[in-house]
Amino acid sequence: GKQASSRSYEPSLTKCLFRAFGRDFYEGGLLQLIYDLLNFVGPWVLNRLIIFLSTQGPTTGAPLVLSTGYLLTLLLAASKLVRMFCVPHFMFRFYCVGLRVRSVIVSAVYRKSLVLSAAERQSRSAGEIMNLVSVDAQRLQDVVMDLHNVWICVLEVVISIGFLWRLLGPSCLGGVVIMVLVVPVSHLLSRRVAVFQKELMTAKDARLELNNEVISNMKVMKMQAWEDRFGSRLLDELREVELKKLFSLCVCYALSFLTFTIAPLLVSLATFTSYSLSGNALDVATALTALALFDILRFPLIRYPMIINELVLASVSAGRLRKFLLADEYVPVGTNLLDDAGVVMDEASFVYETSKDRAGEEWRWEMDILKSRLVEAEKRLRVLEEGESLIPSRMKKSASQEPSLLCLKKINFECSRGDFVVIVGSVGSGKSTFLNSLLGEISPISGSLFLRGSISYFSQTPYVTTSTLRSNVLFSSPYCVDKYKTALSVCALKSDLKALPSGDLTEIGEKGITLSGGQKARVAMAR
Repeated sequence: GKQASSRSYEPSLTKCLFRAFGRDFYEGGLLQLIYDLLNFVGPWVLNRLIIFLSTQGPTTGAPLVLSTGYLLTLLLAASKLVRMFCVPHFMFRFYCVGLRVRSVIVSAVYRKSLVLSAAERQSRSAGEIMNLVSVDAQRLQDVVMDLHNVWICVLEVVISIGFLWRLLGPSCLGGVVIMVLVVPVSHLLSRRVAVFQKELMTAKDARLELNNEVISNMKVMKMQAWEDRFGSRLLDELREVELKKLFSLCVCYALSFLTFTIAPLLVSLATFTSYSLSGNALDVATALTALALFDILRFPLIRYPMIINELVLASVSAGRLRKFLLADEYVPVGTNLLDDAGVVMDEASFVYETSKDRAGEEWRWEMDILKSRLVEAEKRLRVLEEGESLIPSRMKKSASQEPSLLCLKKINFECSRGDFVVIVGSVGSGKSTFLNSLLGEISPISGSLFLRGSISYFSQTPYVTTSTLRSNVLFSSPYCVDKYKTALSVCALKSDLKALPSGDLTEIGEKGITLSGGQKARVAMAR
């Protein structure tokens, strides 16, 4: 138990998906394996039929045994029927698994985006989250269709080479050498694809972030005549960078496709050349059977690099999704067994979170906080031991030169049921920070904070949706006439309703454009 608990557990998105949808995925893989193995029945039956027709009949003097021909034909037809039965079933299973994977990922990303911590929300843009649910989720859905081909293609290559060895002998090694030479080229191109894909996604995130910012602030852009400035930045800078990365990625795709398109031709040429130079006679049965096997070999040789590229892209997307799903979450404020509704703060200090690395000047504020707490502790200790009058002047000087930090330090506060508290302070004194700490948006770095009961909150920038005024007040809550009228009355909205053309059924435009700032604030308060 101790050894198991001490191990660091690394959550895996792929393992989770396999455990959730692995049964249908493995059943589809079994059907695909049967389909691909029956593909080798054709070349074997072709070889047997050519030998059968060339060794029996009037031209050879041997009696023609029709049962052998019927048996070979029946075997070929049965294999085709079984293959046609397997195709729709494993394709349907793979499609269902891919659709479920995409649905689960989109749902998980949406739920995660609602519980991100304040630091994570600052570091992640809306464009990045949109790419996760549109691009990355779609890639994982697409890779499901070809995931079994990673090992089935290798099996097909091994079986094809085995048949060719039995048919052509050591001469088939010429084709094997060509395939071995192609493998490092495929590996190099796959690595470049992964690099270009990461750079492309980074450029796309930056473009979508600016695009969303432009769309959400279109009114300000029009009033300030900033269209050309933002348009040039969006088109000439960000889109140009994205197009360059996309061009590099397409070049890698084209080189990969070119390499593996000519690979089967080179394999056939090398094999037949070495077979003829070895002094062997190339008859019809051997040539046609070898060509049929090379045709089977063509698919895994051409398709395998594409599968590897898709697998690399899917691994990049899975890494992005895993990093997002493992991001820090919002931690609600604890109750600490409070008997009644209220708030208790005891020597609590708060600092806004940041997602920057703990290096250089970025985290100097943390050292400043520790230094300030050390100065206060020394001052308090000296007061208790020797009295205020014995404090050295250098200590007073150091205490007066405490670093100015954007934080709240040593807050003591209690609020019980029925209390009416007004927080007053100058600009930047920490009023909003204090309220955010009650919401759990800022965790205390020292001291304690406990809260019991529910919180209703509306910020300095009210949030309204494009709907009716009644819908904005109810916000999916059940419509109770008495409570609704009471909320409108205490928030002084009745006079505003008389001025609106349709009362509380008036449609509020985008971002509350039909309401004034005070009206939007009162609507949020009534909610």
